[in-house]
Amino acid sequence: MPISAIRSISPGPACTIRRWRAAAQDAPFGLGAQQAARYSALLKSVAAGAQDSGKPLVALSNLSDQPHVELNAAAKALGVPYLRGTRAGMMALSRYGRWAAAQVPVRAEGLSAHAPLARARMSEIPATRLATEREAKTVLAAYGIAGPRELQVTTAEAAVEAAQALGYPVVLKGLVENLVHKSDAGLVKVGLKTPEDVRAAAARMLEAAAAVKTGAVLGLLVQEQASPIAELFIGGRTDPDFGPLIVMGAGGVEVELYKDVAVRLAPITPEQALDALCTTQVSRLLDGWRGKQPADKMAVAQIISALSTFLADFSEEISEVEINPLAVFAAGSGCSALDCVIIPKPARPD
Repeated sequence: MPISAIRSISPGPACTIRRWRAAAQDAPFGLGAQQAARYSALLKSVAAGAQDSGKPLVALSNLSDQPHVELNAAAKALGVPYLRGTRAGMMALSRYGRWAAAQVPVRAEGLSAHAPLARARMSEIPATRLATEREAKTVLAAYGIAGPRELQVTTAEAAVEAAQALGYPVVLKGLVENLVHKSDAGLVKVGLKTPEDVRAAAARMLEAAAAVKTGAVLGLLVQEQASPIAELFIGGRTDPDFGPLIVMGAGGVEVELYKDVAVRLAPITPEQALDALCTTQVSRLLDGWRGKQPADKMAVAQIISALSTFLADFSEEISEVEINPLAVFAAGSGCSALDCVIIPKPARPD
């Protein structure tokens, strides 16, 4: 379909009028019945030619609104994808081209060597609740994914002793059955620098945890505080159509706000993970943004690859897995999984 609205027209009032007239003629806001019939007939003819030549066909409209009912029905009947909007459509074609040219990950037969230990550790988690953060970290540690030093306790005084053993400052977290987002419930406190800070925060947190309705209070997690160059989100899920997918991008509590992520089929190698990571904006931060030290991107790639392998190994059992945030330190200093979530698939009825 023509895109006269972006013709090269010299500036000036008269040309501006002609530009809008061209757009109105060639790219009206919605097609009329006569135009829709003409474009439907054209699409059928082109589709027949594409089928005879064995070439794939995609319809791209410069209109971003919903296509006319007749044209949409014709595209569906012909099995032709109908892309709406020039920018979005061209981006989709570009991404498809890169995907088609890329090497599809080949899954080796059987499970990875890490799976037996991970399965043994998962079997120790009660089937009546989700794995706690610490339990999830223990499972992922079987794949070489390390977390910070931490201790789980049940009282405020024990939290103070744990903090002194780990060294200040520390992070304090409240553990409650089946609670995924602890920050939303006020159960994460960072930057605790003294025994008094820990004691007061622990008392308040135990009280707040008791008010959470998702399940029983399981205690407190005292964690050494990290000072990373960047925080990333690394996660994955088992999609009913595509299978296991690994996702990476900007992390922390703003992950859902920025939506700066790359998605790949799992499992992937560290090299493929690095390529995917470089498509995100956060990659620039890892390279040393505004004079900061470059981060350990290769360690990030190793973690992404390891998590993708875990997801591929347990795709029949795991619905979602998440490391958020993944603390990334200076080049050569590695990463640390500061929080982990593993969500199993619902049990199938007998």
